[in-house]
Amino acid sequence: MNSSRGQENPPYPVDDAALHHVFDGGWVWVLRFNNGITSAGVAVTQPLATELNLAEGAPAWERLLERLPTLRQQFASSRPITPFIHAPRPSFRSSVISGRRWALLPSAAGFVDPLLSTGFPVTLLGVGRLAKILENDWDAPGFKKLLEEYGDRTRLDLDTAEQHVAAL
Repeated sequence: MNSSRGQENPPYPVDDAALHHVFDGGWVWVLRFNNGITSAGVAVTQPLATELNLAEGAPAWERLLERLPTLRQQFASSRPITPFIHAPRPSFRSSVISGRRWALLPSAAGFVDPLLSTGFPVTLLGVGRLAKILENDWDAPGFKKLLEEYGDRTRLDLDTAEQHVAAL
């Protein structure tokens, strides 16, 4: 317990958690790893991406830092170890998620946005569903139908994640 503020201290340094800088038109995530490397990325609206010219890479990052002094301060002593990567539209959705004897994991079936890391729970749910189907119904007459239902449920999970992220 921190007696000066009356609040419990977190069980880890706060900067070791995923940090999010939210601003008008987008957000930046910062992930510090225990090897001294920090991963950062930015997701912005199309108008802001155009204004910053994100496709330009490092100069665009500098323009973003000019707008966000706290972020500039956080990265003051940083240097890039890999080139900046521009991925204009990382979200995707596969039109077919399962077939007669196969199924995509949710992370291969679609990606919404990194904001809430929805890919982790959606994929874990899918792995659980597939494991149950494979364990109980591999040679059953209804196997194909169960894979179709798995595909439908995965599609619904991706839709739900998309709606959740859009609301935020």
